[in-house]
Amino acid sequence: MKKKLLCAGLSAALAMSWGATAFAGTITSNGGAESHPVYAVYGLDAEAPTVYSVGISWGSMEFTYQAAPTTKTWDPATHTYKEEVGEAIGWTNEDGANKITVTSRSNKALTAMITTEMVNDGTNDYSGIKAEPADANLPLADASVNATTEIPGTEAKAETTISLSGELTNKDANKTKIGSITVTIADAEEVTP
Repeated sequence: MKKKLLCAGLSAALAMSWGATAFAGTITSNGGAESHPVYAVYGLDAEAPTVYSVGISWGSMEFTYQAAPTTKTWDPATHTYKEEVGEAIGWTNEDGANKITVTSRSNKALTAMITTEMVNDGTNDYSGIKAEPADANLPLADASVNATTEIPGTEAKAETTISLSGELTNKDANKTKIGSITVTIADAEEVTP
């Protein structure tokens, strides 16, 4: 008895599920027929997920501040030195020390955004110095353009340089950290030119 009730319950459940997904039609005569079209959708290949792979090459980011040179000249008439202050040379760096190179092997167009921040922690204040990138936003093309499973794409490369301005007043500075530079990556369409 229990088996019959169980079978009847399953039959009813199956009939309800078929009824919910099937289209209804009625045949009212012997030899009658009912037709329904068959539809097809061609499934395109799934889009490859975005892979971010960005390398950053830094110059040493070491800069030298050349203050105004002071020269002393002996004056035999007054028996004193006369001081003459020349013009400040300002900031210098070795060739390539101020360069940032960003290389993208990502399958999406990106923008590398360069920002700087100077140290001002209460003890050391270098906020009077500015570190500025020649280009704050570096566009990086999609490295997968024209790539296939057999033909590789081309990595995208961009570079900029950092220049300093302002006066270094800490005469004891010797490879002293005065600030930091940050490279942030974003999808190209998210960055306002």
